[in-house]
Amino acid sequence: MKTAAVLEVQEAKAVIEELRQTGNDLVADLCNVMAVALLRVGDAVNLRYSDIQRGVLFIKEQKMGKPKELPLPSSILEMIATRRAAFPNDEFIFCAKGNRAAGNQPVSRVYVSRCIASVAKSLGIEGTISAHSFRKYGAAAVYTNNGNDLAQAAALLNHSSFDSTRRYLKLDVQSAGEAVRGIATF
Repeated sequence: MKTAAVLEVQEAKAVIEELRQTGNDLVADLCNVMAVALLRVGDAVNLRYSDIQRGVLFIKEQKMGKPKELPLPSSILEMIATRRAAFPNDEFIFCAKGNRAAGNQPVSRVYVSRCIASVAKSLGIEGTISAHSFRKYGAAAVYTNNGNDLAQAAALLNHSSFDSTRRYLKLDVQSAGEAVRGIATF
């Protein structure tokens, strides 16, 4: 299985804009939530309105069973309020709406990843781009925007070790690239 690539800012923005232009606001909104809350796609699609209390996300991550508590920015809270107003009877924030969706169930993880991969390919973005690329994008942004604070990125990802976070963000490869860029060539 290929590892999901870490998206650059302009790539993440382009994917989300293309999803919106093609009428797929649900997946575009999911991408934003995965990036901002550093969620895996399984946790993101299963978000319920009841998981957010007073602007704070409270969940137990499916993969590792760890609790996650995170204040959400106003842009995400406004998007959630808009979705709630549009679909007042839904239990899930990202509820499936197709003919095959029986009742109140979340959108499929496979559908979300397929949409993202398809849009990324149409935009010419190289690498393995999936829903997980947005979690990685968010983690890379946290790391960079906080003075390369590995502890902060690890905490928000709910990683138990810094080595996991370093490998996750491919920091060894990045630092090697930065180191050799400064070497003069003749």
